[in-house]
Amino acid sequence: MISFLQLSSTHVLMVDRWNNCLRLVDRFNRQSSLFAGNCTSGPNHKDGLSPLFDYPWLAMRDLRDKEKLLVSEWGYRAIRIIDLKSVRAETLVQDDRLFEAREFTQLKGSGDLYIVIVNGVMKYSVRDRTLTQITGSLAQGSTDGALLDARFFRPNAIEFLSAEKFLLTDSYNNLLRVVDLEANTTESLCLGGQHPVNGGFEICQLHEQTSILRVNETTLYIGTRNSIRTLQGLLYQTNSHS
Repeated sequence: MISFLQLSSTHVLMVDRWNNCLRLVDRFNRQSSLFAGNCTSGPNHKDGLSPLFDYPWLAMRDLRDKEKLLVSEWGYRAIRIIDLKSVRAETLVQDDRLFEAREFTQLKGSGDLYIVIVNGVMKYSVRDRTLTQITGSLAQGSTDGALLDARFFRPNAIEFLSAEKFLLTDSYNNLLRVVDLEANTTESLCLGGQHPVNGGFEICQLHEQTSILRVNETTLYIGTRNSIRTLQGLLYQTNSHS
């Protein structure tokens, strides 16, 4: 399993990446059933009523239509749409630039998608049906600066702070990065600094971050490979890094 989505009070959708399928899990009887894909076959791709997948990564409800799912596909380099009732799949966007497409988020109103790729972030405009590099590139690194000059090393999770600013977990650099679309900047959050926690201090760098959740204006939950950490009072403290 790589990720999950709670569909209702009784059922959870599980993204089974390595088996190339989506499963439904009943929370009460703890039984699982096949929802889409073929859990016994290798990676593949097929739209329609019997969809096949090539390493699916993340599923979320489409904000434009809650009866549909959006699914990122790491192997096919695509975002797919799946109807929850018919389980019919169609490809929303497929492009080789979506290399290792993984986590993504959708903005309310526009419905635009911000998709985390191997070493950066791309935007898919639903209205224009265009794909644009927002920050980073295929090349890895750790530098801050203008959006397209910044470099990342296997970013993972994305969380918007406002319509023009989001946080990105830069997993292999062990950093949180702040991407400001309006200011055209990418900065490292509290790089190498310390902040008070329970009467002591902790380094702002976190080892191999895998997920992020903004709880309120000043509090973040950060998931790492072996823990969940709480960071407070950091959202607007940035330091340049090169």
